[in-house]
Amino acid sequence: AGAARRREVGNTINQITVADIPARATVASELLVAAAPGVSLNMDSGIIGSGVNIRLRGNQSITMSNSPIIYVDGVRMQSSVFPDQKVSGTINPSRIMGGNNEGAQLQAHPLNNINPNDIERIEIIKGSAATTLYGTEAAAGVIQVFTKRGSTGAPIWNVETSRRMNRAFRTGAMLPTQEQRDLFPYLRLEPYLRTGVRGIYNVSVRGGSEDLLYFMSVGHERGTGVTAQDTIRKTDVRGNFTFSPLPDVTIQFNSAYTLQWTRNTGDAGGETQLLHNVYRGIAGYIPDEDPGVVGPIVNANILTAELENLTLGGTVTYSPLAALTNRLTLGLDKSRLFKSNIRPFGYVLWPPGSVMKDQFVNRVLTLDYVGTYRIDLTSNIRSNFSWGGQAVGEKSEMMLAYGEDFPGVSVPTVSAAATSVARGEEIEVWNAGFFLQNVFDISDRYFMTVGARVDGNSAFGEGFGLQLYPKASASWVISDESFWGEGLGTMKIRAAYGQSGRAPGAFDAVRTWGSKGGYAGKAAVFPGNLGNADLGPEVTTEFEAGFDAAFLNGRLSTTVTYYNQRTNEALMDVIQAASNGFTTPRRQNVGTIGNTGIEVSVNASPIQTADWGWDIGLNVATNHSKVISLGGIEPFRWPGREQAKAWLIEGQPVPVMKDRYVVNADEIADPVFDDEHIYGPGIPTLTLQPSMTVRAPGAILLSARGEYMGGHWASDGNHLRGIVGRGGWSPICWPYYVNPYDGESHGYLLPQEVVAQKGVPAFTTELKPDTPALWRARCTPGLNHTGVYAVPSDHFRIRSMSVQIPVDFAFPDRVSSSLLTITATEPFRWYNDEWLVMDPELANQVNANSVFRGPSHRMPPTWGVSASLRVSF
Repeated sequence: AGAARRREVGNTINQITVADIPARATVASELLVAAAPGVSLNMDSGIIGSGVNIRLRGNQSITMSNSPIIYVDGVRMQSSVFPDQKVSGTINPSRIMGGNNEGAQLQAHPLNNINPNDIERIEIIKGSAATTLYGTEAAAGVIQVFTKRGSTGAPIWNVETSRRMNRAFRTGAMLPTQEQRDLFPYLRLEPYLRTGVRGIYNVSVRGGSEDLLYFMSVGHERGTGVTAQDTIRKTDVRGNFTFSPLPDVTIQFNSAYTLQWTRNTGDAGGETQLLHNVYRGIAGYIPDEDPGVVGPIVNANILTAELENLTLGGTVTYSPLAALTNRLTLGLDKSRLFKSNIRPFGYVLWPPGSVMKDQFVNRVLTLDYVGTYRIDLTSNIRSNFSWGGQAVGEKSEMMLAYGEDFPGVSVPTVSAAATSVARGEEIEVWNAGFFLQNVFDISDRYFMTVGARVDGNSAFGEGFGLQLYPKASASWVISDESFWGEGLGTMKIRAAYGQSGRAPGAFDAVRTWGSKGGYAGKAAVFPGNLGNADLGPEVTTEFEAGFDAAFLNGRLSTTVTYYNQRTNEALMDVIQAASNGFTTPRRQNVGTIGNTGIEVSVNASPIQTADWGWDIGLNVATNHSKVISLGGIEPFRWPGREQAKAWLIEGQPVPVMKDRYVVNADEIADPVFDDEHIYGPGIPTLTLQPSMTVRAPGAILLSARGEYMGGHWASDGNHLRGIVGRGGWSPICWPYYVNPYDGESHGYLLPQEVVAQKGVPAFTTELKPDTPALWRARCTPGLNHTGVYAVPSDHFRIRSMSVQIPVDFAFPDRVSSSLLTITATEPFRWYNDEWLVMDPELANQVNANSVFRGPSHRMPPTWGVSASLRVSF
C-alpha cells in the first residue's frame, strides 16, 4: 500500500541494491542470481539472447504459471517468458512440410528488456503472506524493479564501456576417462563453437532542480555468441522525470524503449538443429560427423528474432493534507516479438525451401490507485489506513504464417510459396480488485497489520463471483524494550498470514467450439472445451514467521524465516465422459498442494579497518513440496510434452518422475526393470548461496558468489536415448563397447547402403561380458528408456567472481570517479558423480511443460569474462 519502514513489515522482503553488487551485469536477470534465499534462477539456454526461468519458493501451481509477476516503477510488465518458435502443435509439420521445422526456441525473458545500468534496486516479495494486496496472479510472488531517478544539482554523467568474452562450457568434461573426453570434446560440439565477443556501451545523465528532476540513458550492445550464427544487436533508451507543478502535487513520468535483434543457431530438437545432430554423431538427422558437412547444413537454416518493448508509466501523488496521501498510476507495457525461420530454395534437407513468420504481441495496461490517511488514535497508538483499487488488462496476439515450395532462388516470402497456411490467436484477460488495509503502530515498536483484497477476473466462471484474500501480520522490535541490553544489538520478531491467487486460463471456464477440418467435404464445427461456470482461482494460503537481527554494531546480521504454503482449489484437468461429446479434459478446482521451507541469510564482517575489509555471507533455503490431494483424480502426468516423465501423485513431491528403474543395477546380468519406480523431487530441496567480498588498500574490491542446488533428480534420456536408440555411439557407453569408438571408424547402425556409401565398417552394439545391468539398459538399443537415465541433479557453480579497481589516476581532475571492473561469470562448475552429460541447470526447469526434460535440447550455459570501465563526471 505504499512505502513502509522495515520495522513495520511483518513478512520478509529481500532488497537488492545494484550499487552494492560488485560484479557488472550484462542483463537484468543476472542481478537476481544467487542474490537471496528462496529465489531460483535457471538459464534457459546458452545461445545469445536466451532467457531464464525464475521461481520464488518452488511451485505453487500445477497447470498454471509459476512465474512471479513483475512491476517496474509501479507498472505491470509481461511476466512470462516470450514463446519459442515451434510449429508443432500449431501447424502440423508432418502434413505440410518436410520434417520438423522447429526454430531456435529462444525464450527471452521480459525482465531482460530493462537495462541493468538503469536499475536502482529490486525488491523480491515471496509468498502469499506478502503478496495479498496484489490479489489474483500474485501467488507465485512479486518482483518490483525501481529504476534510477534524478537528483538535485548539476548534471552527473556516467559513461561505461564493456567488453565481454563468452565460451561454451565443456559439457563433456564430466565423462569418466580422459580417452572419452578427448574423443568427445564438448560432446562432438567443439568444431562448431567459437569465442563470443560482445561490446556494451552505456551513457546516462541525472540532475535537476527542486521543480524538475531527470534521469536519461542510452545503451547499445552488439556482438556474437558461441555458435556460428549467434549474433545480437540491442539498443535501449530511458527517460525518467519528476516534477511538481503544485506544492501538494508530484508527477513522475517513466519511459523506456528497447529494440533487440538476434540471429541464432537452432538448439532445439528438429532435424536442422545443431545439438540434435552433432551429439548423435552419425545417427543424427544429418548422418555425418564431418563438421564440413553438418555445419553448412545447420547454418543455412536462417533463424532471426526481433524483440521490441515499450514501457510508459505515470504516477501522480496528491497530498492535500500532511496526513493524507493519494497516488494514481497509469501504465502501458507493450512488447512485440517477430521471428523468422527460413530454409532457402535448394536447402539440402528440404530442397523446395520453406519460410515461417511468427509474430507475438503482448500489451499490459495498469491502473492503480492507493490512498493513505495517518491519524494518532492515542498518544501511543497511530493508525495508517489505506484503501485503493487496481485493474490490469493483458492482451496477447499471435500470428503465424508458413509457406513452402518456392519457384526458384528468390526472396523467400510466404506469398511466394506454392503452399501456405496461417493461424492466429487473440487472448485478453482483465483482473480488477479493491483493498483495505490498516497498520497499527503502538509505541513505535509493536506493529499490527490487517487487510483484505477482493478480486474479480474475466477468466472466472460466470457463476463464481468475486474472490476475497485476507491478510494479517505482526512485528515486534524487541530490541527497543527496556529489558534489552545495549550491547545485544537489534532484533525484530515477525509473523504474517495471507492469501493470494492464480486465475485460470482465459477460456478455461468457457464452452468453446472449433474447426478441425471438414466433414464429408463440408466445413464443420467440433466440440472444444466443455467449460466450467463455477471455475475460480487457485488460492494459496501462507503463514510465515521469523526474525531479523544484527549484532556487534552491525558486523553480524541474520534473517531467519519459516514458511508454510497451501494451495487449495488447485486447477487440474479432469477427464470427462466421452458420451457428452467433449473429449478434452475439463479444468476444475479440485486439488491441494503444499510447500514448506526455511530461509536463512547470515552476513558477517570479521575484518573492518581503514584499509582492509572482509565480508562473508551465506544464504540457505529449503523447499519441500507435496501433493496433498488430487481431489479424487488418478495420478497423472504433469501437463506438457509427452517426453516429460513428471507425475503428480498424492503424498509425493511436486512433481516426481515415475519411470523405468533397473532393479539389479550392479549385477553382471541382463537388466530387470521396475516400470513404476518413483524418482524425485524434480526441483531442489536445498539451496546454498555463499558469498565473499574483500576490500584491499586503494579501495580495491574482490568478490565472489556461488550457488549449490541439491536434493532433486533429472533425466537426460532425450540425449542418450537419441544416440543409443538410433544406433549411434554414446559417449557414456564408450567403456562398455567391445569395439569402442575411435573417432575414425564412424560407427553406426544404419541401413547397409548407407554403410557402403560411407565406405566404413558398420558398428555393432556388442557390449563387454562384464557390463553391469544398468549399463546394459543404457547402452543396448531397444532396452534404453528415459528412466534408466534418471540421476541426482546436485551441482555447484561459482556464479561470479570480480575485481574492482579505481583508476582515477588515469583521468583528469574533472572526472569525479572512474572504476575498472573485471568479472568472470560461471568460471567453475561441479556436478555429482552420477551426473551423465550436458548441464543439470538446463534439466532443472520448473515451468509446467518441461520438468524433467532432457537438457540436451539446449546449448549449455556459457562461461565468460568481461572488462568494464565506468567514468563519472
